Amino acid sequence: MLTPREKWNLLCKLLLNFGTRVEYNILYLNWSVKDEEQFIFLTRCISQCINVKITGFYDYHKRHWKIQLG
Repeated sequence: MLTPREKWNLLCKLLLNFGTRVEYNILYLNWSVKDEEQFIFLTRCISQCINVKITGFYDYHKRHWKIQLG
C-alpha cells in the first residue's frame, strides 16, 4: 500500500505531462485565469485519491495555481 506522500509524488509525475510544474513537492498549475470552481473540483479529486487534504491559492503575479499537501 502506498503512503499519501508516495501517491502525491506519483500524481505530480503524471501531471507533469499536462502542463504542470513541480518544485519541492509543490505543484504549479499554469492556468492563465483564476477559475475557482474548477480548482475546487480538482483539489477535491486529488484529496480523495490520495486521502490527504490539499491546499492552494492563485498567484496573480505569476498567473498560476500553487497546490501542496495540506
